[in-house]
Amino acid sequence: LCLLVYAALEQRIREVLKAEQATVPDQKGKPTTRPTARWVFQFFKGIHVLVVEHVEQIVLHVEQHHSVLLQLLGPRYVAIYSASG
Repeated sequence: LCLLVYAALEQRIREVLKAEQATVPDQKGKPTTRPTARWVFQFFKGIHVLVVEHVEQIVLHVEQHHSVLLQLLGPRYVAIYSASG
């Protein structure tokens, strides 16, 4: 089941990048349209959620290159990583 989810995520990302003629940086910083799911997970490493007094959530360290991929993946992904949580 885990491999199915992994493969589905990888396929979705590659399809949307190809359809939009977009790229993301690979491990060496070069643009690619075929990132692995493992790389995408590493790509988002370092993003944190700060919970303020159990009321507000602030997403930290979302860079422009993260936002580009999130926009391509759709509103559900943008909502998860939005500043308001």
